[in-house]
Parts: sequence; C-alpha cells; structure tokens
Amino acid sequence: MLPELSPELGLYAQRKLGGRGIEFRLVSRVSRATAEDIMLNVGETIPARTLAWTAGNRPNWASTSTC
Repeated sequence: MLPELSPELGLYAQRKLGGRGIEFRLVSRVSRATAEDIMLNVGETIPARTLAWTAGNRPNWASTSTC
C-alpha cells in the first residue's frame, strides 16, 4: 500500500486505517458496483453503501512510450 512511500510508512498507514475499521483488498479489482454492493473480480460480493475508489499514481504506459 502507498508504494510512493517507504514500506515502513505504507505498513504504518495500513495498520492505522485497519485499526479504524477500514478493510483492504489489495490484489482485487471492482468488477461491478451498485447502490447496495460491489463485486470483485475474484467473485466476492461485499455489501456496501459507500465505495472509496483510488487510482494509481503512474502515467499510462502509452504516454511514456516513444514512437
């Protein structure tokens, strides 16, 4: 988590947020979201009324390739 930080800071942030009830699915992707739940690409469905979406911090590979 938080690869732009050191591994120690990423682990610290994950522990702090986890202690506040935040659940992490670090190797999953959302394949569907509705007003009642989300489905992950691994087949798990999670009841949820709030979805926090995050994006990576690397540019698209196409914008970094040379032609």
